Amino acid sequence: MIKKAISMLCVIVILLAVIPKMVQAESQTFEYQLVYYSGLRLSLKTPWYVNASSSFNITFIVEAAEANLQDIEIRILNVTTFINETEYSISEPFNFTISELKIGEQQEKSFNIILPQNASKVVLGEMSCEWQVPPHGLEKIPYTNFIIAIISDYWKQKAEQFKEELEILQDKFENLSQTYQDLNQTYHDLKANYTNLEEDYRTLKDDYRKTSGELGTTRQLTIIFGVMTVFFVITTLYLYKRKPQAW
Repeated sequence: MIKKAISMLCVIVILLAVIPKMVQAESQTFEYQLVYYSGLRLSLKTPWYVNASSSFNITFIVEAAEANLQDIEIRILNVTTFINETEYSISEPFNFTISELKIGEQQEKSFNIILPQNASKVVLGEMSCEWQVPPHGLEKIPYTNFIIAIISDYWKQKAEQFKEELEILQDKFENLSQTYQDLNQTYHDLKANYTNLEEDYRTLKDDYRKTSGELGTTRQLTIIFGVMTVFFVITTLYLYKRKPQAW
């Protein structure tokens, strides 16, 4: 329980730190590199933070970074998001081609993405690409996946849920902590009572031994005294009967 509360607190701290940046960045565009291989640099320009039930544009930037390139083909195989925890396709495959790029040249291609109302978590893409690098020949990347955007309103809602769950866990933790303190105090009280009872038992045991010893001595003396008394009476009667009688 305590570990779960600590883990959830960490998640909330991270989300609360990220959410303000999400809100500020929803109108901004981010660019990051998808492929850099054999002379080809492919980058994605995306809003990064989007909302469910929204429409936004993404732009692919193709650059001949280190060589002259020909017959470049970029295939977007699928665009997905999550609905009710299940990955769901939201776009048909599409592709674009560039016949030639001299070293240092680049071209851009934009596409529109429409999110359903109950979209959640993230927007993902799957792609493949191939190109010619004269005089070396064909190069290709058969398959790769990448993140297109983060659905910020979903994570805002999750942060609120985590916060509520954390408050409930904190209340439970405080109640358990108080119960533990009460039980701990009861344990110490019972331990003290047990110690006192043990001391009383030892005292009673010692008293019993002393009393038993005194009673044993008294009983022995009583028996001796009784035997001597009987002996004395018998001796007296015997002597009385042997005494000559005067007629």
